[in-house]
Formats: sequence, C-alpha cells, structure tokens
Amino acid sequence: MGDYADEEQARVFVDLLGREIEDISDQIECEELRARSATARTDMPTFERHHTTALAMRSTLYELHRQLQALDVRFPRLRIRTPRPHE
Repeated sequence: MGDYADEEQARVFVDLLGREIEDISDQIECEELRARSATARTDMPTFERHHTTALAMRSTLYELHRQLQALDVRFPRLRIRTPRPHE
C-alpha cells in the first residue's frame, strides 16, 4: 500500500515539475529575446539585466530537471518523460 501511495505522490510531483519546467522555459525565452533586443539597441544595462535574469532562471531550470530525473530513478515504473519546449 505504501508503494502505491508513494508512486501516486510522485505522479503529482512529476506533473507539477513538468508545468514548472514549461513555464520557466517560456520565461527564459522571453528574457533572452529582451536581451537580444537590448543588444540591437546597444542598451547594455538592459541587456545585462535580462541576460542575468535568464542565467538565473536557467539554473533553476537545471535544478527542476535534476529533480525530475531523481524521481525517474526512484520510480522507474512511472516512465517519466522530460518535457521539451514547444511540445
């Protein structure tokens, strides 16, 4: 019974992590677009702000993927798939 409950809880976490990965991926894309736009305008302070934000978000994205991978190792029967942007 405990294994079933653990797997069900893992499914919930996988769903939440998947949504968070999609959201932060979209946010990173927006920040990178803003940084490129600032570069085109030679607005370096704005570029730095958006570039730094995108880097911090990317670090968070890597951590979310690490957590998803850990769930996959712990619960192989769930067959977790890492969501890809624009899927």
